[in-house]
Amino acid sequence: MSATLRHPATPLHLLFAVHRHWPAQNRARAQQTRIDMERTQATLKELPKALLAGWISRKELAGELDLAVDTLARWEARRVGPPCVRAGRKVLYRRSAVQDWLQAQEMPRTKKAGGRR
Repeated sequence: MSATLRHPATPLHLLFAVHRHWPAQNRARAQQTRIDMERTQATLKELPKALLAGWISRKELAGELDLAVDTLARWEARRVGPPCVRAGRKVLYRRSAVQDWLQAQEMPRTKKAGGRR
């Protein structure tokens, strides 16, 4: 069975099971292939995290700001919310841009109306 033709649901330990009748070279090659595949899978799992390290999804931002996802979509349409980027259907916000936007939303404190004395 070839690794490229295997069914996606086939566990690696079944695909690369070491059979007693295999010569030692084949067992070593199968073992090395299994190790290489596990390393590749681990690297692929880490890749999206590294690529999107400074970005946050609309759902995550809505959760952090305690807002509805629809509110962020409405703000995007009106161009009043934090700047965002679209990648297909996915909407991403740069964390630093959201922090800058939040700082820009700060209102200076005004004096309290003291009334007459």
